[in-house]
Amino acid sequence: MEKDTNRIEFTYFGDLLGTSELYNIHRDVGYNQLDKFYKIMYDDFKQLVEEYETTLYVYLFSDSLFITGKNNIEMVLKTLSSVYYKLFSEKIFLRGAMVEGYLNYDPRVELRNFRKQLPTTDVLFRATKLEKSSKGARLLIEKGLAQKILHQNWYTEDTYIKNFYNPKLPNDDFKRKIVQNGYQAYEYLWPLEDCEWLKGYLDVQELLKEKAYFAPNNVINHLRETRKLFRIAKYRFEINNHLRRRPIRIKR
Repeated sequence: MEKDTNRIEFTYFGDLLGTSELYNIHRDVGYNQLDKFYKIMYDDFKQLVEEYETTLYVYLFSDSLFITGKNNIEMVLKTLSSVYYKLFSEKIFLRGAMVEGYLNYDPRVELRNFRKQLPTTDVLFRATKLEKSSKGARLLIEKGLAQKILHQNWYTEDTYIKNFYNPKLPNDDFKRKIVQNGYQAYEYLWPLEDCEWLKGYLDVQELLKEKAYFAPNNVINHLRETRKLFRIAKYRFEINNHLRRRPIRIKR
């Protein structure tokens, strides 16, 4: 029996990688990157937020992004993937994590120009902790949340391949884009929402290599992990489209 994901509550936290370094170069360089980020977010999420105006909230503050919602996790993951892809096309990397639970705030005494936002649960703490555990332009999903979305047959890569048709879902279903990321989390393969990049797969890899030549040491790991993300996405695309019959071992 297929799981119903329509009632899952979730919270996402993400931030742009390297923004402070750009501000160190010049404030206009940093501002221009954030300006692109804000415009892309607004254009991509405007319709979705209007459709789910009572159950979906998006907050942007400096280079950080908060999303919390109910009943619409599939659409949010797909829309986030579009944001990741457009940012990547601008050579901007977003890293984030999604956890189970809705972000509510404790009602407090406030003034018109004194606002308090004290979360009532640990969802934001869990999301920020998970986000910081990875490198590169990743979209991690908390293990418990991912296993609420996935059928038990798909909890690992090996069992996913063995049970490819159980449950029987379309090859481009969003659940087929969720993979293990180590033993403590899963990952949403955002590149699979728009597979045009596969035509230029080698160009993407070469671009990330070249970018590493000029990057400071603290950025090189982010570039290396983003290259790995695209390799994993290519592999899962081949599995989903029956271009590969046996699993491969990708060094993480």
